[in-house]
Amino acid sequence: MRPAVFPAALALFLGGCSLVPDSERPALAMPAAFGDAAPAPAATPLADATWWRRFGSPELSALMSDAMTGNQDLEAAFRRVAQARASLAGTRAGWFPTLSASSNANRSLHNTARTAAATEKTTYDVGGDLSWEVDLFGKTRASVLSAEATAQSQALARDALALSIQGEVATAYVTALAAKDRLAIARENLATAREILALIETQVSIGSQAPLEQAQQRSTVAGIEASLPQLEADLAAAQTSLAVLLGRAPQGFRIQAPGLNALALPAIAPGQPSDLLERRPDIREAEATLIAANADIGAARSAFFPTLTLSASASLSGALSGGTTTAGSLAGNLLGTIFDAGKREADLEVARQRWAELAATYRTTVLTALKEAEDALVTEDTGARREVALAEAVVQSTEALRIARTQYQVGDGDFLAVLTAQQTVLSSRDSLAQARGDRFQSAIDLVKALGSGWREPTASP
Repeated sequence: MRPAVFPAALALFLGGCSLVPDSERPALAMPAAFGDAAPAPAATPLADATWWRRFGSPELSALMSDAMTGNQDLEAAFRRVAQARASLAGTRAGWFPTLSASSNANRSLHNTARTAAATEKTTYDVGGDLSWEVDLFGKTRASVLSAEATAQSQALARDALALSIQGEVATAYVTALAAKDRLAIARENLATAREILALIETQVSIGSQAPLEQAQQRSTVAGIEASLPQLEADLAAAQTSLAVLLGRAPQGFRIQAPGLNALALPAIAPGQPSDLLERRPDIREAEATLIAANADIGAARSAFFPTLTLSASASLSGALSGGTTTAGSLAGNLLGTIFDAGKREADLEVARQRWAELAATYRTTVLTALKEAEDALVTEDTGARREVALAEAVVQSTEALRIARTQYQVGDGDFLAVLTAQQTVLSSRDSLAQARGDRFQSAIDLVKALGSGWREPTASP
């Protein structure tokens, strides 16, 4: 080889090559749009890191802030990210040579035949060794790529967990407010039922009504009273769940908002189904894990080729005692496996099958995301129509109760009409409160399904 060509060839040789396959996103047919049941898109951005602010509640925003700093599951996720990044730093160290140093001191006594006196001699030696494994076939490069993708995956897993926790905080908050609304409605219904009971008792006392009607109304009052403890328990459970999500002890924790009227119901644009691939952190996590597995295939391939290690050493003797001597060496070691009973082939097959497994997991993750988004959009649409119908039912049943009560008071109606109208009002008002809570829950589910709140994994929640 000509002298001018040799340096270039050596540089190319030492630079190594990559055996990592080209990384491609697994093929999956994506729908062009969400289903017909989806509501009309609203002019609301999706990738919003503070999506809960759209509900217009300062208390909810404060709770979210506390959860992002106090939730212990999220704290554990941050530590996993830190571990992955530290592991990446250790893997990147493979790019660089290793330098080690040594020193020793030796004291010796010497006697000669001519004299009985002993002479003492101390020698000092210092030395250093330098070694470097040349990345000929991209083993280190593949390992670094895998570690980078793994760190990215852990960061995205943290973001997916953060979005899930945000959804749980919002859900617990909405559940607590809905329980407050249902409790307030039950107490209002109880007050109305007691008013009707007082009216009946007055008429029974003067003999104008039978005791049967009195007993029926007392039964209604008792039934409403019996519902209050369960509603109070539901409110307490929602508040204690919220406290744990914030990383607090649940004892004494209370939310201040009186009910769902303290919240605004946001409109959320669904965008295109393909947007989920870039917006949902769990999909991005699955893709990063797949990239890491792809790099592991390259590392397994590199095991079929020899490794080249360059080493150098130097030593200095007698530096402090006179008669200094130096020594040095430079060596190269080329090592390759000839026979391993098929272990490398097995390792490569494991890496390939691992990638295929994760590709299937990726497709499942995408399909699940599409299902969740579609279900959330349908639920939001049907929930809106259900709330409108129930609101009308409350208006009509309240009017029916007013008419039946008035007729009963003047003696033109019977108590059965009052009792029926009263039960209808009780049921429709409670159903409306639950439907209102379901609307907010649908909005939360839609945010989670569409990946709103997603951020670059290098940022902290």
